[in-house]
Amino acid sequence: GVWRMAPRMADRWAAASMMAGHPGNASQVNLRNLPYMIWMGEHDSAYNRNSLAVEKGAVLDSLQKNDPKGYIHETHIMKGMGHWMEQADTAAISWMAKYCRNPYPERVVWRQEEVVRPYFYWLSVPHEELAHGKTLVVERKNNDIHIEACDYTGCTIYLNDEMVDLDRPITVYHKGKKGFKKKLKRSLATLQRTINERGDYRYMFPVELKIVLK
Repeated sequence: GVWRMAPRMADRWAAASMMAGHPGNASQVNLRNLPYMIWMGEHDSAYNRNSLAVEKGAVLDSLQKNDPKGYIHETHIMKGMGHWMEQADTAAISWMAKYCRNPYPERVVWRQEEVVRPYFYWLSVPHEELAHGKTLVVERKNNDIHIEACDYTGCTIYLNDEMVDLDRPITVYHKGKKGFKKKLKRSLATLQRTINERGDYRYMFPVELKIVLK
């Protein structure tokens, strides 16, 4: 469950830890802004759980190497232990407690899992285009927003005063090319609609910017 829910709902958590679970085909790319722990007994070999834990730890190592500001993680393969780790994995509780959720990370890497979602952090995509494996990568630097990769015809960017200076123009780039620059107006209706859509006060936004790419 943690292997699947953590990446799919990374915008909902402060941190996550997996104890003795099987990853299935879940991807780890969405964990860019979610600190994540892997705990596994060395001899917990049912369904290849132990070898897969090592493999997924290496995946996170590689992701962090290529993106050092993200993918905080630890992998613990407990020597001599099986499915029961004699409560050594309870160390994850204090580790997770160190973190607070960041609802507005500057960089978002979003790959749709088997259960698709229309919203992720401060982004949304067309509901009718949702499909497993589709990807959107967006980075925010001050009032500049860079869409690096998008498998959709467009996306919606949600903004508030914690993220950008809404009294100044917002510039959007797609693959390095400027496509939009404009000062945006705050809207009470947008604020109300977004809290109703998400049910999370950190994801209520006064501004939405719909971007059409194709």
